[in-house]
Order: sequence, then structure tokens, then C-alpha cells
Amino acid sequence: MLGALSNRPIDDWWHTWSEEDRSHARQLFKTMASGSGFVNDLRQGRSDRRAYRELFESLVRCPTLVTASRDDAGVAFAHAEDFARTIPTATLVELDAPSHLFWIGPARAQVQEALTSFITAAT
Repeated sequence: MLGALSNRPIDDWWHTWSEEDRSHARQLFKTMASGSGFVNDLRQGRSDRRAYRELFESLVRCPTLVTASRDDAGVAFAHAEDFARTIPTATLVELDAPSHLFWIGPARAQVQEALTSFITAAT
């Protein structure tokens, strides 16, 4: 399952995950369930909903951190670029994460640094 969430061959990065990271990924997959929220996300992402989505994104006034990886096969990097373009207060941080699960594995440190910098700058 994890290989489908990366644009890179899993053999290029799986070895960088600790046994604890792998265990976290297995637990995540065991407990995941797609509900109506996921369906709503997919509906909002359709191109025919673009004007509606951009209208509401343009109304966001609080500082917004957008993170994404070009290696994420679950969500295209273009989505993050779209958020950064349409949310006036957005900060886009490109991650080196090899998959959609950017909070698991070595990229977790990069995510933590992005969050710390963002929160520090906002306060």
C-alpha cells in the first residue's frame, strides 16, 4: 500500500524508515477508514468546483501553513501550489518526504522544523 503513495520506487527510501516508523505506518493502515469527509475532499477537488473552492480559500485570513512533497503520489504538488496561490496568508513548504505519509520517517524532522518556524513567526 505504501508504495502506491510515492512517486519514487519504494526500494529507494523504505530502508530509511526505522522499525518504529514501519510499525506506525502499519497501525495507520489498520485503523484507516474512508468516510464522508474523504468523499467531500474529493468532491471539492474537482475542476468544476474550482471557482467555488478558490472563493472560499481567498477568504482565509489566518496564517496558513501548506506542506507538500513532489514525491507524494497521493496528492499532486499542484494542489499545494494552488493553496499557496489562493490563500492570501499561505506559506508553502516543500518537503523531501518520499511519500504521502510525510509525518513518518526521516522527513518528520523537516516537518517539525517547518511547524516550529511557522508558529514562531506567527506569534
